[in-house]
Amino acid sequence: MLDRRAASLDVVVVQQAAAADAKTDIVTRHVIAVTNVTQFWPLHDASDNGRIRWPWMLSASWHSVGHQPRWTAISRKIAHSAARSTSATLGLYVPTRATILSKCAVQNEKPDIARDPFVFEEQTEDYASVIRESPVRPPSTLSLIQATLAPLLPQPSPGDVSIFEDPSGSDYNTLTASKRYTPSSLIETLSHLVHAKKFGEAYDFLMEIQSSGIAIPNSHLWELPAQAAIISGPSLGMEAQISRFTTWFSLIPPKHLGDPRRRFRRTSKLIFQTQHANVPLAIQFSLMLASKGYISTISDAIPFVMRFAPPAVSVQFVKDLEKADWDYKALISLGSEVPTRRQDALTRSHVRAPAVEALARSNYLNEAISLLPGPDIPPFQLPDRTYYLLLSRLRQSNNPDAVKYITHVEKLRKDPAYSKPYDGQVAKNDYQPFEADIDIALSKSVDLKVLECEVNPHSESYIGDALAPELRSLIDAVQSPSTFPTTVKLVPFIKSYFDTGRSAAIIRLRRLALQAHVTCATGFLQAEITYYLTDGPPILAIKTFADHLFLSGVPQDEVIDALKGSENWPSRDGDDHEHPAYAAMQTKAMRKIWPTPAISDLVWQALVKLAPTDEAVEKLYQTLLRFLAVNADSRLSDTSFLRSPYYPTVKMAPAVFTPFIQRLISEEHPHRVPEFVRDMVRFGIEPNVYHFTQIAGFYASTGDAQRAFIIMDMMDTRYPLHKPEQMTAKRLRGTRKGEHLLRPDVIFYTSIMRGFVQAKSLANALEVDRRFKKRFVYLPGQHAPLDEVYADLRRLQQDVQDQVRHASPFTVLGTPS
Repeated sequence: MLDRRAASLDVVVVQQAAAADAKTDIVTRHVIAVTNVTQFWPLHDASDNGRIRWPWMLSASWHSVGHQPRWTAISRKIAHSAARSTSATLGLYVPTRATILSKCAVQNEKPDIARDPFVFEEQTEDYASVIRESPVRPPSTLSLIQATLAPLLPQPSPGDVSIFEDPSGSDYNTLTASKRYTPSSLIETLSHLVHAKKFGEAYDFLMEIQSSGIAIPNSHLWELPAQAAIISGPSLGMEAQISRFTTWFSLIPPKHLGDPRRRFRRTSKLIFQTQHANVPLAIQFSLMLASKGYISTISDAIPFVMRFAPPAVSVQFVKDLEKADWDYKALISLGSEVPTRRQDALTRSHVRAPAVEALARSNYLNEAISLLPGPDIPPFQLPDRTYYLLLSRLRQSNNPDAVKYITHVEKLRKDPAYSKPYDGQVAKNDYQPFEADIDIALSKSVDLKVLECEVNPHSESYIGDALAPELRSLIDAVQSPSTFPTTVKLVPFIKSYFDTGRSAAIIRLRRLALQAHVTCATGFLQAEITYYLTDGPPILAIKTFADHLFLSGVPQDEVIDALKGSENWPSRDGDDHEHPAYAAMQTKAMRKIWPTPAISDLVWQALVKLAPTDEAVEKLYQTLLRFLAVNADSRLSDTSFLRSPYYPTVKMAPAVFTPFIQRLISEEHPHRVPEFVRDMVRFGIEPNVYHFTQIAGFYASTGDAQRAFIIMDMMDTRYPLHKPEQMTAKRLRGTRKGEHLLRPDVIFYTSIMRGFVQAKSLANALEVDRRFKKRFVYLPGQHAPLDEVYADLRRLQQDVQDQVRHASPFTVLGTPS
């Protein structure tokens, strides 16, 4: 430590001697050095109200540069300090504020004024003399860098906005893409996204490319994202789905530039074989194909649109198809006289034949006749089978105006200019209704042969004497829609047949019904679904519906979830899976048809029956209310089907509320009962005797006699009777023509009487019995549930009499015995 202090004192002595010899030269060099360092930094002058003063504006305070320090104090501080690497010991010249500013300025400087950026340690007067006596060193690095800078920043370029905006934002995507990529690389990137199945990103990128005015080359590759738009329709929404599909499919090359053999089978299947009928998408797809020359590939589209679109829209669709095909042929002909007269006739025949048949089967006879050959269009031929079918529907129609068209249609059928044999057969001169309604090949089909074996007593497949006559009548009935049996007659046969362990006849009859007529198809499917719901596995009711009918009038998500859940049923419920009805399932249906309101109601009932908890039923009920709201809105306009993928909407029948009332009303939630009635009235659905039977029976079972009798009074007043009726099977549960099922029936009184018996309300039960016998003549054995209620009523009467007989006077008065 002493050696280090001695060395420090030697340095001070040497510096003092050097300063005494060249005092003037040092001062001069200091002034030059300070001037070089500080000429580019402004200084705050406290004596001038904080105004900035540049070095060349400094006053005469520069005399402080030559100030002599007290060497004794300096030596003492150096001796008592450790050796440190400071700006002085390193030889760097760093001027202090005392070197530049006057003492007055330093003393008056405010504490919050920023310090000199060149000071790295606390400044004291002791450092000033050391710095003044130090040899002149080169300027610091910072001062050299600052000396090279311009006194002012350059003016910004008007075209360069990158210093003001963030070029990474989405607003610059189009500009960036157009600057960095060539059109070929953009298409390669788009193709890569499509191959990677990143269809969402590909669509966004396509929009950016098209907004830049870059043409997209036609390719069949773009059919993949168009198909993806169909699959993702529920998540996109109706309008977005059609827009996205149209954008992609418009890039498909026309027939003369692409593959002329292409059939677009997968896209057609996604549109025409889906679970629900998306009519606007089907129309858009068909017109785009026709405009590209592929009109021969859209045979499925014509009957699809004819069946599910309004008649006026169907006729306009046919005309638009013909015009789109004509425009395409005129375009590729470059203005010549093409398409020729023969080509036009072939197109009209190809388009109008299935359209007329579909409209005729749907009983839109006026619209079907409007598509026949006429004087205002060039002549074309229709198959004679088309004329036969139309004549059949005209003769079966109850509309007297349709009879006047029979002569006109017969004339067209017999004219070779407008008619041609079907499949090369010779045109028939006489009308044969059997051949018009049922295809000739149907009589020779395998289905009929199998059924004939089951009703043949000499066959090994004979079904037995009990069922054979009924099965034979059904075979004949499916070939004649006018004699097709009702659901009430079909359900017992289906049950009896499945009880034998067989399923072949159900498959064959269903197939014949689907091929024959839409009335036969819906009638058989309704009977089959009813059986599954009452006596068979309920999941098969939903599966049958999804296999053969469009998902309209039912909640799609719930139906699909139920079908997915049924895949695990074999392991969970092996007994039910052994039911012969499972073997009767036909997943690959020939075609799908539109459900009737009664069939849709059965599906809702099956979903309620399969719901595991009341919470699931409540959620399903809220779905029903939303469904009814959508259907109510869709009936406001004739063109509303363009906004809904479920057109034509199915008007919900009142029976759809029945399963929900059964599951959700309880003693814990009595307020739900009037809510059901209000919801029905709100959507224009009139409650019927089924609903009032459930509601009145619930009130009776809870002992609420007032509300139960209010419902009875309402129905008795609306349909008064002067004398009792017989308890026939028709009056057990039924209605008269023109009525809305509000007439009280036997089941209505049975339910209320049972409720009062369960509530031990003898007086009210006897009152219901009195009202019942004023309307009906009770005959035991005609209605088993009523017989059971009367037996319970007699037991209740006996119990009450026994209690009265054995009760003490104190008990009667309410005091303990």
